[in-house]
Amino acid sequence: MARRLGLTGAMGTVAEHEDGVYTGRLVGDMLHGPAKAEAIKALAAREGSDLSRCSAYSDSYNDLPMLSMVGTPIAINPDSKLRAHAKAQGWRIRDYRTGRKAARAGLVVAAAAGGVSGAVAAGAAVRARRH
Repeated sequence: MARRLGLTGAMGTVAEHEDGVYTGRLVGDMLHGPAKAEAIKALAAREGSDLSRCSAYSDSYNDLPMLSMVGTPIAINPDSKLRAHAKAQGWRIRDYRTGRKAARAGLVVAAAAGGVSGAVAAGAAVRARRH
């Protein structure tokens, strides 16, 4: 993946494949939670990186170990637990879902208003037929 994107490296959970077909099994452990933090710590040691001068971002409270070890942690589209923690710690929070949430809420309100209007119109039509 790193090579395709023109990056110098990448880390992640590795899916096993045989003859170009994914088997559904993993190669090694899942790079998740504390395991991700340990992998990043090992990479920083190999590369001589000062983690206090590094940034990391995540959307999940599961990545708290990783976020807590860098100098600039950023919560992006965070789940509720990460949002609360990030606020308490004064971390930057970026939520790019806000526009979609507002649009979705607007559609719900519009649909409800349309439903009410339709019901009122139907009631008026039935009433007019009776009179």
